[in-house]
Amino acid sequence: MISNHHAFTLIELIVGVSISILLMVSVGVLTTNSIKHITLQKKILEENQASLALFESIDNTFFGDFSIRSLTSTSALIHHPRVPGRPHFTYLWMQSLTGYCLDDPTRALNFLTSEDLEPYGNGSDGSYTTVPNSHIILQSGVIVAGTWTTGNNFTEWIPALSAELSSPTGIVEIDGKAVFSDTGNGRILYLSWGNLYTLLNRDDRLNEPIGLKYDSGSKTLSILDAKTKKMFTYQSATSWFSSSGTMAFSGISMTQLQSIELTVINWSSYANISSPTATGALVFGGISTFSWDTISTGTKLKYQFASPQDLTASSNYSLTVNNLSASTGSTGNYFITLTLSGTTQKELYFPYGTKSDGSIFTKDDNTLTSFSLLDTPMSWSTTGSIINEPNIVLPSSLPKYASSFPIKDFQISQSGSLISLKLTYYEYYSCSDETEHRMKTSLWKFLAK
Repeated sequence: MISNHHAFTLIELIVGVSISILLMVSVGVLTTNSIKHITLQKKILEENQASLALFESIDNTFFGDFSIRSLTSTSALIHHPRVPGRPHFTYLWMQSLTGYCLDDPTRALNFLTSEDLEPYGNGSDGSYTTVPNSHIILQSGVIVAGTWTTGNNFTEWIPALSAELSSPTGIVEIDGKAVFSDTGNGRILYLSWGNLYTLLNRDDRLNEPIGLKYDSGSKTLSILDAKTKKMFTYQSATSWFSSSGTMAFSGISMTQLQSIELTVINWSSYANISSPTATGALVFGGISTFSWDTISTGTKLKYQFASPQDLTASSNYSLTVNNLSASTGSTGNYFITLTLSGTTQKELYFPYGTKSDGSIFTKDDNTLTSFSLLDTPMSWSTTGSIINEPNIVLPSSLPKYASSFPIKDFQISQSGSLISLKLTYYEYYSCSDETEHRMKTSLWKFLAK
């Protein structure tokens, strides 16, 4: 007897295979979705941890005493008081970066960036180091100035180990000499052959000098003063006004003006003036000239009027000199003096220029200039290294802290002393599917001083 075998029809085979495929696909989809979900949750967890680090950075930036020195809708330059362990400035801004998406490395996304800056916050240069809390100066680890006690016991040429200092901060080495800020005593000192000398002090408008920077090319010492909130530049360089220039004056009442004498002088000598030799090279404003006026040169350039005339205090006058050539001798700052002679005499002074020996340690040829730094609005360059007030380089910069996740928007505003921050960031940013983006918004309120 032959037994009967059941045979599957073609339709049954197709249905069976289809069901198997569907089951396999479903399992694959579930597995893929599970892996994707786990990856997403891991990414969110990682970026949440990164956001906590960034939030802590923001909180620290606006913690305690601070003030806003420059503000736009998406950036702020924050100034902190001089407190050990804190940067002098923090710049917070939104910048565009690439490389976040591996499959699209050129895609630009916004990131929140915080950069700490300590302008001229140098406490060492060459072999020299300042120790503010101990009120001493070290050279290769050996004390060379100060008594370990804060104070103001100081005279010129004093032995450096007998001088009392107060929290010395910035220091630079110039021509083998240590130049440093005696911050608490409001002066800049330099150490030479075991003795201390004053370079600048409060008579020069310094108050609480901190950081120093020296540029050997321009022979310029830059000084940041924390108390006056100014940047000072002390320069030893030859600089002359143009051979042609105008001097304006007013408020002078004089009868019978007969001559005007021009001299170029410094503290010790007169310059010899060889030109101009023609009366037409001197152009007067408000004063009449005549064709028979005369001019003579030498240590004095004398213009003699053919006809005397009167000057009134309510009138404005000027003298333009063309092709002025003066042969200077010793180094120092030179001035132009105008001596107006009539029934009385009047002397006027105008800066002319400086003949320098290239050393900041000889003061007669140095110029001190101050710039407002902290109390005026400042703009930041794209490199984050220059404050344009005016083009003051901040050479000492700590590493940037950039958010490791993209941000959608960053806004900062100020109303009185209230500082408001609004940060919209991506809790999860998908480089392949924007529908998967997850965003959050955080708000901060701080009180500035």
